[in-house]
Amino acid sequence: MVSLAQLTVCFFTCIYYITLMAWSFSFFFDAFNSQLPWMKAGADKATEVDNLWNKEYFYIDTLDASTGIHEPGSMVGKLVGCLVLSYVVTYFSVWKGLKSTGKMVYVSCLLPYLILTILLIKGFTLEGSSKGLTYLFIPNWSKLADISVWVAACKQILFSSGVGYGPLMYYGSARGKSDKLLTVSYMIPILNSATSFYAALTIFTFLGHVSTMRGIEISDLSRSGPDLLFVAFPALLGLLAGKNFWAVIFFIMCVCLGVDSVFGFVDFYVKYLEDCFPIIRQKLRKEFVCMIMIFFSFLWSLMFVN
Repeated sequence: MVSLAQLTVCFFTCIYYITLMAWSFSFFFDAFNSQLPWMKAGADKATEVDNLWNKEYFYIDTLDASTGIHEPGSMVGKLVGCLVLSYVVTYFSVWKGLKSTGKMVYVSCLLPYLILTILLIKGFTLEGSSKGLTYLFIPNWSKLADISVWVAACKQILFSSGVGYGPLMYYGSARGKSDKLLTVSYMIPILNSATSFYAALTIFTFLGHVSTMRGIEISDLSRSGPDLLFVAFPALLGLLAGKNFWAVIFFIMCVCLGVDSVFGFVDFYVKYLEDCFPIIRQKLRKEFVCMIMIFFSFLWSLMFVN
């Protein structure tokens, strides 16, 4: 039952990340337009949040979101194409099992750190970046009494570190005999938290810059979830000189992070099937098993592209 629960959680988490990859691919292609389509007219002089970014571009123009679950809507052709592209990239990242993922991780893992470092250096050079860092490092102690803050923090750390997920156990079974299990067990949460902190530094330097230049409070600029990734931060990048370059590398980073998150789940699917049905390993090549699992996941994903 535990393994089935892991498989179910991994399956839907995989669809979640693949969907984010498809959205990131869509914004990546849009980033080559001379005029970034998600920027609101007059954003370069805006002094209010509502005039700073075009939220409707993400929810209406890109997703064509319906009014609710009672109105399913129709598939968006561009996003279906981006979804197919996301699965193609994922497939060729995992089709050889650990042989391919071991090589792919050098790109999908290291490239986001490089891009994040470039964005951080740019953020430090912006006027008002210190204001954002001050906001980040000076805590609001009253929030400690809010139980929702602790709940959100616990959910985030458990989700991002992958505790109890099948992929970590699968990769753990492939470790060498001389590998130190104890070292890995505390390095994973440390590196996970350090990466989150590193990303926060980057985001808040940009928030401080926009807050200083436009006279908008950082608390009003702060967003989370899809609004941060596809509404707020792209708009902040659109206010910089060379905006297309910053937007392109940002969404390259988002795609790489998606791939880095997804291929572990697909590896787990394939290994789970091979262990449950040994005949699959005898009769089919790993590439075909991987293709079957990705195709099945793709069919489920289609419901999320509108």
